[in-house]
Amino acid sequence: AGIVFILSNFLIELYRADQKLMLDPAYNAESAMETFFNVADRYIRPFENRYKGKSIFPIREDESLFLSLAAYREHLLSDTLTYAYGRAKHPEKLFVGAVVQNCFGRIVNEDDYRIVDSSGKPCKTGLEVVGKDAQGKDRTKMSDALPDKNG
Repeated sequence: AGIVFILSNFLIELYRADQKLMLDPAYNAESAMETFFNVADRYIRPFENRYKGKSIFPIREDESLFLSLAAYREHLLSDTLTYAYGRAKHPEKLFVGAVVQNCFGRIVNEDDYRIVDSSGKPCKTGLEVVGKDAQGKDRTKMSDALPDKNG
């Protein structure tokens, strides 16, 4: 399985475990840490054990350059890639790995599979500065948002 798939499943399970834990009257920092490590052992440890001390991918020896990008709801990703290739001295040696995190709708479990419901405003913005408090510090909020356009 891919790294993003493994991490996504880890975060989903960690969220579920934390939600259950917060309902426990005995909830404390120790139980939170124990929960984290238990979930990490199930999802992250097998990957770590498999690749510890060695490269996940073969190491290239052709003077190529790997550019790793994370794009959270980034509508300017195509501009970033165009700029990178346009500025590269040897664009043919530039390889890009991008993790694109877009919101296309709300995931709905239906029978034995999942569907994406894009009706209404199913997504959330990142934190937006909406003003200042009495001490002059930024006030932030997350808002409902339309699905992202894939571009």
